[in-house]
Amino acid sequence: MVLLDPLANALSAIKNAELVGKRRVYVFPTNKLIKAVLTILKEHGYIKDYKPMILNKKEFIRVEL
Repeated sequence: MVLLDPLANALSAIKNAELVGKRRVYVFPTNKLIKAVLTILKEHGYIKDYKPMILNKKEFIRVEL
C-alpha cells in the first residue's frame, strides 16, 4: 500500500477507529503537520490525547480517542 497523503491516512485511521469503538489508534508515518492537526483536534475535544513514540527507530503517534 502506497501512502501518498499521510494526513488523510491519519484522519481516516482515527475516524475508522472511532466508528468501531476503539479507544486507541496508532498513526504512522508522522510529520509536523499531523502533530499540529492532532493538537487542534485535542483542543477542540475530538480526541483525548496523543503521544509521539519511537519503537525500533520508527516514529509513530498513539492517539487516545
